[in-house]
Amino acid sequence: MNNLLQRVWDLSHESPLGFTVDTEMNKIAEGYSVAYEETQDSFGYEGLRKVVEFAEKHGTCIGGWFDEVSGRYYFDATEVVKDKAEAIEVGKRNKQIAIFNLKTGKETRLK
Repeated sequence: MNNLLQRVWDLSHESPLGFTVDTEMNKIAEGYSVAYEETQDSFGYEGLRKVVEFAEKHGTCIGGWFDEVSGRYYFDATEVVKDKAEAIEVGKRNKQIAIFNLKTGKETRLK
């Protein structure tokens, strides 16, 4: 886990606006990134540790994103959903601020 943790931490500094990768560090480029409620409000290195542990245990993706409204950089374990309507539904169910279109780079605010 420590190797993945450090690699994702480094990626977050190389990608100040955000990223989504799987646990093999493959970039995910299509679909909608939707965070799991269990890892929301994860900030900094310790927050990322929680996210990486969750992602490895549950086989999810890992995302980081800068929220311009709050000025905070979030880390999340994420699910990638192909359909926008379904992604919105999953996002609301997980009490998320937004979902993110990985292809266009545009967020859809849910709150």
